[in-house]
Amino acid sequence: MSGTVRVKRNGPVGWITIDNEQRRNALSATMFAQLGEHLRALDDDPKIRVIVIRGAGDRAFAAGADIEDINTGIGRPAAASRATFAAQTPLVAMIHGVCMGAGLLLALSADVRVAADDARFAIPATRLGIAYPYAGVDQLVAAAGQAAAAEILLTGRVIDATDAARWGLVSRVVAKHDPQHPGRQDCDRGGPRRLAAPRRRRR
Repeated sequence: MSGTVRVKRNGPVGWITIDNEQRRNALSATMFAQLGEHLRALDDDPKIRVIVIRGAGDRAFAAGADIEDINTGIGRPAAASRATFAAQTPLVAMIHGVCMGAGLLLALSADVRVAADDARFAIPATRLGIAYPYAGVDQLVAAAGQAAAAEILLTGRVIDATDAARWGLVSRVVAKHDPQHPGRQDCDRGGPRRLAAPRRRRR
């Protein structure tokens, strides 16, 4: 199975990169396990004051769980989400391109979600005939409200960055200037200072 989750430390910022570009950064069971391990390691590092999660390349944040790995990966998205909730270090999701299914669940676990203007969001579970984790439904309702969450879940339609911001799925939308994500400059310049306070537990 191709794909990996990479980690890098840059001063007080811990960078986690979902890297499976050939499959639009779809997450395999192995990658979900790596994601949880990297989150816990960065959270335990007293030098790290903010953790940033992003997708490799210029096409996607994460296209969800890898369908080819769905049988062995069942339950992994919820487990990765629990790891983000357990973290006391503030989390930032830098979203560009495709953000769907388990990728959206991961993004919703972040404290701050910054989307490039090319970001597209969806939960295609209904069309694929699979169940979306209860924790994910709970997060979606908390972010977008019951009406919007129902539309997202029941229709599976793709939502652009503007609607995602209007519905509360993302904190703000920025212009996409490079493949990595323009919000990176915010973290490099001032994010660690602004996000130095411990993250509150939400679960």
